[in-house]
Amino acid sequence: MKRHKEYSDDVARRNKLACAMEEGADDTIRYHIVSVESAWGQRAYSASIDGFYVGYRAAIAILEKVGPQNWSALAMERNLLMMEHRLGFIKNYEEIEHERERNSA
Repeated sequence: MKRHKEYSDDVARRNKLACAMEEGADDTIRYHIVSVESAWGQRAYSASIDGFYVGYRAAIAILEKVGPQNWSALAMERNLLMMEHRLGFIKNYEEIEHERERNSA
């Protein structure tokens, strides 16, 4: 951890503060603390997923520019669509139809 001393010190300080906050708290306050920690963790996770996706698409764009004759985006199209679906950016036909049915009812 020598390399990342500042980061590890921040994590240790944050954990110490979290323990101090939870020590004298009742169940209602603990519930709110966990809710805030959960929301913050979800935001960090979502930001990392979005960053991954943008970087992936940028890499593909660079590959297409550098060697368009050797690189076929069409060959990757299925993989790109599957990745975008798994990340929740697009829906498949069944999901769209299900959502339409649910909204019309």
